Amino acid sequence: MTSGTIKIAPPNQSEGWNPVQGEAFTSLLNANDALSQDEKELLRRETTKILSDCIDPAEQENTNTGLVIGYVQSGKTLSFTGLTALARDNKFRLVILLAGTTNNLVEQSYDRIRSDLEIDTNRQWKLFSTQQKGFQTGELERVQSELTKWQRGNPRARTVLIVCMKQHQHLDNLAKLMSKLDLKGVPTLIVDDEGDQAGINTKAKKNEQSTTYARILALRDRFPEHSYVLYTATPQAPLLISRIDTLSPDFGMVLTPANNMSGGRISSVLRDRKNTLRRSSPPKFLIRSIRR
Repeated sequence: MTSGTIKIAPPNQSEGWNPVQGEAFTSLLNANDALSQDEKELLRRETTKILSDCIDPAEQENTNTGLVIGYVQSGKTLSFTGLTALARDNKFRLVILLAGTTNNLVEQSYDRIRSDLEIDTNRQWKLFSTQQKGFQTGELERVQSELTKWQRGNPRARTVLIVCMKQHQHLDNLAKLMSKLDLKGVPTLIVDDEGDQAGINTKAKKNEQSTTYARILALRDRFPEHSYVLYTATPQAPLLISRIDTLSPDFGMVLTPANNMSGGRISSVLRDRKNTLRRSSPPKFLIRSIRR
């Protein structure tokens, strides 16, 4: 089985850091009995690669953006759940999942991640949702409590996991609440499920910002150390937006589809400090996808 990568980075940038597998990711693998050993190894390898391209949680004042392309039956949901678990193992203190634009999608994502990470039966996570005004000042105090435990080196500190609707009011409320916390030194992972929907700036040609896009930027501004990873099955929009756009990917991965189907390969792309791209021949599958 093969997978492909997009690599967009300044020249001479290091090839990332080395995540370690710990209790959270191991538990996720063990709980997925339907996966074969080869499939578990593939999940481990691809998830580790994605996280290694995210910010190093040991470094400060660093942000980047990633793109993960997952086609039908490629295990996109399991991938970002695995990424969440592996982030926990590597001392990411906060994970935000932008879970969809409708109540049903958000509820499905909330229930799925709650089940897959076995949140009700372990003490590794502190789970919140923005649904039904479920994340307010009281919840913020609980977040601060967990972050304080991390700061003090408490081994019982839990990773805060917030499931948020990708809707401007939810995003605005979350950003305003998080602005009340000192988040310097808090490595954060933000996962945007269906990253091609709602969050892309639809007013870019007018030199304006669409509402949801502006709210996402405001939310990202709250976190000095974070990676923003978009997951999508239709990558045209994230790949074709302006190279200087905040949501333009710095790195990426094409997930290997199920049943030993070959994953797509996107060749190396380098971005220099002036944001000009030097690109080798693009893969045929990407050309076909863009032409549709």
